[in-house]
Amino acid sequence: MGPAKRQQLDQCFEAVALGDTWLLYTASPGGYGRSEMLAPALLLAPVEAPIRLHLDGAPPQEADAFYHAAGVWSAADSSTIAALYFDPLTRAGRAIQARAENGVRAWGRSYDFGGALRDLAIRKSLSRQTIATWAARVSDALLAEEHDPPHTDPRVENAGRLIREWPDGRLNLSLLGQNCETSGVHLRHMFRDQVGMTMSRYQMWHRILVMVGAACSASVSSGRIRTEQTLHAAGFYDMPHGNRALRRFFGMTAADALSSLIVFIDCRNSVQPD
Repeated sequence: MGPAKRQQLDQCFEAVALGDTWLLYTASPGGYGRSEMLAPALLLAPVEAPIRLHLDGAPPQEADAFYHAAGVWSAADSSTIAALYFDPLTRAGRAIQARAENGVRAWGRSYDFGGALRDLAIRKSLSRQTIATWAARVSDALLAEEHDPPHTDPRVENAGRLIREWPDGRLNLSLLGQNCETSGVHLRHMFRDQVGMTMSRYQMWHRILVMVGAACSASVSSGRIRTEQTLHAAGFYDMPHGNRALRRFFGMTAADALSSLIVFIDCRNSVQPD
């Protein structure tokens, strides 16, 4: 990461970091607006600056750490907030989705992960390695509480792998079923029941990862991220398609999401959570 990018990160603390199975978004001061959670996530803030979380039709909840299920709409107020998303097919993703009980729940862990991330930024110590190590520690703490890991059918795992290999275009349910040695309809139900989201939503999660990966590469190679080119690389049909998805899941347009004001950090092939 160059000096200008590092200075920008230290000043605004708004960044997106990409791991092989996770995505970290540090929101700008004030929290985030009403949006749908794309994947199972942990919302983390320093203990002394808790998150005030708003869900439709429910009173606000306050804590410095939350399990947040995929598919649930929310808005949050906080001076410093980080959302750590996990691939829904990983043990960490499955654990969050189950513990959130199709909603949100406070996570009563013993370590101040939100404060630790903020302190890294204050000390100007944020790098691909320190962020990956931090994410691995969060994952380890999460999985240490898991006593009965949920079972995932191998056909569901295979469907996830195939979807990751086909990020663009509409999913062919019949072809997926054939490749997973079951009917497309049965596969669709199994995937939803075991993962907590549809296969098309899982495809959207992977598109976002590909988009962020393309932004990381462009940021390193040229320092300039071309919005339309990055969206196409991720399998979005056009700008309106990308804008609709990003507004729904992050409350911003593609131009905002890929803005030069957000720092992209590629942590892949570093220390990885399970």
